[in-house]
This record gives sequence, structure tokens and C-alpha cells, in this order.
Amino acid sequence: MSKLIIITGCPGTGKSYFARLLAERFPQLVVLSYDHFKEVNWDRCGFDNAEEKAALNRRSLQEFYAAVAEELRLGRSVLIEYPFNQSHVPALQRIIDDTGAQAFTLYLHGDMETMYRRSIARDGCDGRHPGHLFNVYHRGHASGSAENCQPSLEDFLEGCRKKNYDIRLGENIPVDVTSFAHIPYEEIIRTLQIRTGLQACPAVEEEHHDTGH
Repeated sequence: MSKLIIITGCPGTGKSYFARLLAERFPQLVVLSYDHFKEVNWDRCGFDNAEEKAALNRRSLQEFYAAVAEELRLGRSVLIEYPFNQSHVPALQRIIDDTGAQAFTLYLHGDMETMYRRSIARDGCDGRHPGHLFNVYHRGHASGSAENCQPSLEDFLEGCRKKNYDIRLGENIPVDVTSFAHIPYEEIIRTLQIRTGLQACPAVEEEHHDTGH
């Protein structure tokens, strides 16, 4: 049976880092990123306002869903990460039902002020694709007002409350990521190995930094 491992949580919880870690430990997983689909379409088509960007995002989401479903139908196990929230649940549940995949949701959560600070720091990183921040973007050029130009803590908390990232598809595995240094990574790897039946590679020693992965 194919497996669908979903990593979700509010901005700043370190979903991308967690996905890279699991991909290294479970190399049989096919890793698919909704952000990747968006960034490819942004670079290919560009957008001149929020409406055009939203349309590209909707198209990218459908392409992402189709790719996930195709891999699962082929019998492969898939890892996806994104701030998946309640609006994504119906489509993801349909994919699970249609493909017969076994789903596991890693819900990353923690102190919300800490998540807020990490999210702000991440958006200031040089490696962040400008399409995530601006409503006018063409490859090599971005302008206009930043989409989430350092929202206030209150706006961040309210947005997270409304979206609700605790989607609980399949088996739910909550992980407190308030301090990256105290996350029981090996315990989580063992839990996934037992519950999914996937084979994990041995750990490679590395230093975990408490920053916005």
C-alpha cells in the first residue's frame, strides 16, 4: 500500500527542514512540493497583480494534487509539506480515498510568538523566492507591496487561527517544534518506520539550529 506523509503547520514551524530530513532518512519517498509548482509557474508566466498571482496559485495547486495522486496510483509513497489547512482537506481526502493510500499527518506546532519570529526571519532570507512576497513578479524582477510584509503578531495569530493547520488526515503525529534543539527526531523516525513499514537509512550526525528552517 502506498503511503502519503503530510507535513503541515503554521509558517515558521520548520516544515521544509523536516521534509528534507525525512527524505534523507526515507529515500524511497517521492517528495512533492506545492511551493515548487507555484515557483515554476511564477517564473514561467509571471504576474502583474494579486488576482493574476492567485490564478496561477490555483492552477499550481491543481497540478500539485494531480502529481500526488498519480504517484500514489503508481504505488509509490509520497511526502508533501506546506501550511496545509482546512481548505485543503477535501481535496487531500479525495486523493487518499481514490488511491487507497495510507495517510500520516505530522502536525508541527509550538509557541506562536516563536513561530512568528521565525516566519519573519525566513521571509527576510536571500534564498526566499520573491514570488512569495510580492504581487508583481516576472523572472528577474519583482515590485509592488510585499504580500506579507512583516504582519503584526496579532494579524499572524488571527490568520493562523482562521486557517487551522491541525488537519488530522490519517494517523496524526503532533510534534512540538518550539525548540528545534529539543525535537526527538530519532523517536519520530522510529515511529514513522513502525507505522508506515518504510525502511529508514541510518542517521547522519548534524547540528540542529534553532532558526526558521
